[in-house]
Amino acid sequence: YFSEDFHGHYGNDLLGDHPGRTFKVRKDLQLEELEHIIARGVGRPVNQIRLWPFICRSNKTNRPSMIEKEDLTKTIQQISDRANPWQIFVETLDQDSCEVSLRKTDPEDELLLFFKYFEPVS
Repeated sequence: YFSEDFHGHYGNDLLGDHPGRTFKVRKDLQLEELEHIIARGVGRPVNQIRLWPFICRSNKTNRPSMIEKEDLTKTIQQISDRANPWQIFVETLDQDSCEVSLRKTDPEDELLLFFKYFEPVS
């Protein structure tokens, strides 16, 4: 999923039932290789994308989680908990940014927040 996939979704969870963009890859592919495939698919250098895999929580909601540096050498099957399809959010550097790459994140001090606009029918 990409940022634009969140626009216009008004359901309870972050995402609707639409599948987003699909990349077919082998399950034994390392995550680092997947980054390169997705970067090529969206026409960006690898340093301008960041993958956030969705995990299914006990309340049946999907939330993004951070990928640790050591996870890049693991296979998709190891990381995805055998989810099929495996859903990920692809963070991309804003096209208008004067930066050349996404800033490194520190999992000890940072987290990704999604704010969802909610306007109840009155």
